[in-house]
Amino acid sequence: MLEELNLSHNDIGDTGATAVAQALQSNTRLVRLDVSNTGMTEKGLIALAATLAEHNSPLSSLNISSPLLQQRPQHDTWMHLARVMANHTWLQEFRMSKAGLTDGGLEILVQQGLVHNKGSITELDLSANRLSPMAGMFQSARST
Repeated sequence: MLEELNLSHNDIGDTGATAVAQALQSNTRLVRLDVSNTGMTEKGLIALAATLAEHNSPLSSLNISSPLLQQRPQHDTWMHLARVMANHTWLQEFRMSKAGLTDGGLEILVQQGLVHNKGSITELDLSANRLSPMAGMFQSARST
């Protein structure tokens, strides 16, 4: 079974992301997934996140940087990603740069994901998002 999948910088879009999500439903050994810069929108991202949240694999690294999200990504997008964080307590590396994340989205990720992750995430890349200076204080206060 597949343990590492790197599709970064391939224009798979939502169709490819949805196909990957379907294929991963039967994979219980995936450790690393990189779908950064793949041209997927919220539709593809939610399909992948829903599969990852619901199916058990020892996922330790997830890179979803630079998705083509709307100007203001929807609440559902962050909730699905928070479920991935909460359900994969062995997840150590989570990269989501250039995703349009705002303080409200960060609050969802922290309260619904990181708090339930039991501290296994040791590397969190949220660079180049739309976070205010207050977001760093919120994140550190909630994740301790």
